[in-house]
Amino acid sequence: MVLICVVTVTQTARATYQVSLNGNWQIAFDEHNEGKKRHWENDSVLSKQRSESIDIPSSWENIRANYEGVAWFRKQFDVPSAWQGKSVRLHFDAVSYLTEVWLNGEIVGYHEGGYDPFELTIDNIARFGGTNTLILRVISPIVLSDDLYIDGMTKWEAPHWRGALIAGIWQDAYLKVTEKTYIEDLFVETSLDGKTKLNLTVNNALDKTFDGNIACSIREWSKEGDKVVLWKKIEKSSIQPGNNIFTVDATIQNPKLWSPEVPNLYEAIVTINGEDAYTVRFGVREFTLTKEGFLFNGKKFYMKAGFWEGLYPVGLAVPDSPEMLQKEIELAKKANFNTLRPWRKPPAPWLLDMADEMGILIIGAPALECMNEKPAIAGQLNRRVFHEIEAMVSRDRNHPSVVMWELFNEVKRDAIGRLKHESSLRARAMDPTRLIIDESGGWSGGCKAYLPYSREYIPFNEIHSYQKAPLRESVYTLYRKLADGSEKASGWSILKPGAVSIISEVGYGSFSDLEADMRSFREKGNPLAPTYTSHEKLYESMKKVMSEIGLNDIFGDLSKMGLASQAVQSEGNKLMIEALRLNPHISGYCIHAYTDGDWVIGAGVLDIWRNPKLQYEMLKQVNAPLYVSARVEPANIYAGSEVKIKSGVVSELEHTTHGILKATLSTIRGKKIWSKSIPVNPPWGVTMALDEKVIIPENVTGECILTIIFSDGKKELARNTFTCHSFAPVKKNEVKSPKKMVVFDIDSPKGNGKFRTWLDKRGVAYTGNIPAEVNNDNLVIFTTVENPNKEELGLYRDIFDRVKQGATLVMLNPPLKKSQYKLADPPKVDHITTNNLFYTEKIFPFDLVERAAKGNWVPNNHAVAPSHPYFAGLPSKCFMGQLYANVAPLRTMMGLKQKPVVSSVSFTIDRSYLGIKEAWWGSDLTRVPYGKGAVILSTLLLIPNLDSDPVADIIMKNMINNTMNDVYVNI
Repeated sequence: MVLICVVTVTQTARATYQVSLNGNWQIAFDEHNEGKKRHWENDSVLSKQRSESIDIPSSWENIRANYEGVAWFRKQFDVPSAWQGKSVRLHFDAVSYLTEVWLNGEIVGYHEGGYDPFELTIDNIARFGGTNTLILRVISPIVLSDDLYIDGMTKWEAPHWRGALIAGIWQDAYLKVTEKTYIEDLFVETSLDGKTKLNLTVNNALDKTFDGNIACSIREWSKEGDKVVLWKKIEKSSIQPGNNIFTVDATIQNPKLWSPEVPNLYEAIVTINGEDAYTVRFGVREFTLTKEGFLFNGKKFYMKAGFWEGLYPVGLAVPDSPEMLQKEIELAKKANFNTLRPWRKPPAPWLLDMADEMGILIIGAPALECMNEKPAIAGQLNRRVFHEIEAMVSRDRNHPSVVMWELFNEVKRDAIGRLKHESSLRARAMDPTRLIIDESGGWSGGCKAYLPYSREYIPFNEIHSYQKAPLRESVYTLYRKLADGSEKASGWSILKPGAVSIISEVGYGSFSDLEADMRSFREKGNPLAPTYTSHEKLYESMKKVMSEIGLNDIFGDLSKMGLASQAVQSEGNKLMIEALRLNPHISGYCIHAYTDGDWVIGAGVLDIWRNPKLQYEMLKQVNAPLYVSARVEPANIYAGSEVKIKSGVVSELEHTTHGILKATLSTIRGKKIWSKSIPVNPPWGVTMALDEKVIIPENVTGECILTIIFSDGKKELARNTFTCHSFAPVKKNEVKSPKKMVVFDIDSPKGNGKFRTWLDKRGVAYTGNIPAEVNNDNLVIFTTVENPNKEELGLYRDIFDRVKQGATLVMLNPPLKKSQYKLADPPKVDHITTNNLFYTEKIFPFDLVERAAKGNWVPNNHAVAPSHPYFAGLPSKCFMGQLYANVAPLRTMMGLKQKPVVSSVSFTIDRSYLGIKEAWWGSDLTRVPYGKGAVILSTLLLIPNLDSDPVADIIMKNMINNTMNDVYVNI
């Protein structure tokens, strides 16, 4: 045995000698796809075409926005005479999407795929001792163009990431130079006991068998360069022409395991006859599933993941700088995330290198977004899908940070669903060591997991769920009980009772600080890039919205509006994640999203420039290894009523923690209402520690704070607070309409409708019929009817006639046409059909279209006008926060021009790299003049919450008492 001398290499797997082809190239856009016919592969022809410079690596949208189709690349380089007799290969880390390569006018090869590396041998074509001309013909993915058909490919057929087009040579290009017999690939398998297997692919480009000494060694890796050889071995081998597969067994004594806390790394080095050291970096770690959940290195593991959009402000598919990447991983770890889920794109290799070094788990996923569109169902679908999966696994299987393969996402089409099992087996053949998840979301018959070294699947619940913020108590309860075996589905996600469960998409979005974003883009951005244009569209259209509906009067500017939106997001996401962490049936979650991206502007914990948003500090708390919850139910309290005070402890500590949990409920001024201390000894997992019934004194109103402190008797270990609100109940004689009040309420099965029952309890004078002699100016009519029956048509014709003459009509369940609303000015609603009799009988005088106001990763915030009498005694001049969780609307009214009392604010998206289309607003509560009278329209959820939420009672009281008041005029 001899000590093997190797060359230090920083990349994951590189030949000893390589020459970069990065830098300045020429590009010619072939708009009419005529280059092939006119022989642009010949330099004498291509050099006569109009071309421009482009820096490689980069996507061509950096110099030409939204161009889809064909472009030709040209680069010249010298090949030294000394390379003659060597193997010389062109290497591209990634070119998107279809690539043909010529060298010196001779065809070299072809590659299909936008995210994986490929090599082409050129030593039989290259001009040694002279200048060589390299020409590439590249066809981009076709994403936007309906009429493009190039080389058998049309729209959405190419597996594609949505964040950017990333067309062209978007990753490194270089030459590899080795001996004719060389290491082509090395895959390292490890186990926790140090047993290691080196799987070698050796290529012999000679025409005869080559006898050589294959030397292998393993050493520790460190940035400082102090590398200790731990194991070495030399074997004499006969290497036949072509590819040869060898397996070498090795042992690492007392291995230092790789983990997020201590990311220990090793290097395997292989040479043939001491030449061309091929180096692979790896780690020793184990990630798998048991019936109880995840195991990492043999210990229980709770996954706290961030949905990693992977879109960058200038670099698009790659970080603007290594420092930017380092910052976002550092921030993730400081916020107690242990995992990042890259969004449907294998990251550039150097991103995974940094993840290995810094210690963050990665979920590997190919560019297969699925749902209803991507990729398109076409003749080459199967081949393209299998290629994306196999290429990803082959490239990234040595990275210890990559702990599982997630093959598909949200499968709704049978042609994709049929590929799940075969794709999983193909991934297993490439990598026996990792957990494989066949489908994120589990839409197509449920998700299946393949344990390491197994080809048989087990059920696994992979759930996607998006709920509204502010968060209702019913949703909190849903997340606390999710996957408990009582339900077979959650939304589109199919659930299997007893299976390990994670919620891999969850969370609510917000508006980012658009002023700060645009300052950065104007200073450092590229106006051609979709990141820039998306933010600019949102910025300009949001300024218009703010001016139209008075948001400037509420927030002052876009920055303050963004912070107000982030406050709603932060509160809502904290409660969602807390509920999931308290759920013993859930083994992890992935918040959508960790970083802003494409049309997910605002959802991120970090913005597009990697600056933390308001929810960052909140998530740092709720992600903590030791977390204590604090909750009062209901959060909106009737003074004098009973509430439940609840607290649980979530521990990821290996040992049981012995301590005291102290709970204190106080008024905002610090007056103690209730307090209790109990011993709690939480082991790993969830311990529900407190569930107490407490009476809130009748004289306590306003904000109250529940403080939970968990300590070991000497120091505080965890703390949390919860804000609740106590209100005096709305009593008799407090509700008095200034007009003659008429109520038409939908009857409940037991008699009176809920609204009339509420009025009766408070002694409100009203009638169920319109008095014949009443003056219309003194008439107010309330109705909860959304769609009248035929017997009521005459009544409502009379009502609207009376409104014309001065009456006021309050519609608490307004008739809205249902549609996929298309934004326009004026709104295009003429194509919408409805069977609502208000419209078909031409009774209702307005044309209103319903638009969902629930929101998800695209926020839908509800702005309350300043000091409006409808909100007396409640917060106004704000977005609706948790106080309004129950009454915040799930739908809004489009098509009105009046400035709303409560408005929905959101934006539309293009589900492609174009990103944002436009900000928009809708009316949740507004007063519309009609003749001499007015119609008050509300989509607030008031009626369902009367007598159960004091906020609903107060708004209803104010609306009745102030039906004549209106502070807004037409826009």
